Amino acid sequence: MISTKSKKGFVILYAVLVAGVVSMSGILLANIIVKQLVLSSIGRESQSAYYAANAGAECAEYGEVNNFFGKFDSEDTLMEPALAWTDLQCIDIDESSGGPNPQGDLEYFLRVDPDSGASCADVHIVVRPGGALITSRGINFCNNPDHPRAVAKEIYRVSSGESS
Repeated sequence: MISTKSKKGFVILYAVLVAGVVSMSGILLANIIVKQLVLSSIGRESQSAYYAANAGAECAEYGEVNNFFGKFDSEDTLMEPALAWTDLQCIDIDESSGGPNPQGDLEYFLRVDPDSGASCADVHIVVRPGGALITSRGINFCNNPDHPRAVAKEIYRVSSGESS
């Protein structure tokens, strides 16, 4: 016959074993939940970067169609812009630079901050005979591009310079 004293030892052993299994299950479940939350937030951050890139591309295309950057005529002669490109105000432009490049094209760089928040877009415009190439790179964390959840989206557009 087993004494009552030895039965108490088995009860404690089983209690510790059950507590350990329940604790490990809770930790594993919490880990899965945290990973799912991070994964779902990446979709939101990606959308923010895309919207910033799209806003930058739309602003650049508006400026190109309305001759803020200059154009080439039918004989590939450079025509001066009708409006100063520094006056382009479709959205907030933080930084800008531009002018003729060594290849004879017009090249511009804009930092566009569409929502004055965390996201922004770096826009590169090259005006050549026949139209313009617009590259807009939207970033969801402009102030901290090395953030672990930083996302960047690029949009490329070729514009003929004709308004529709």
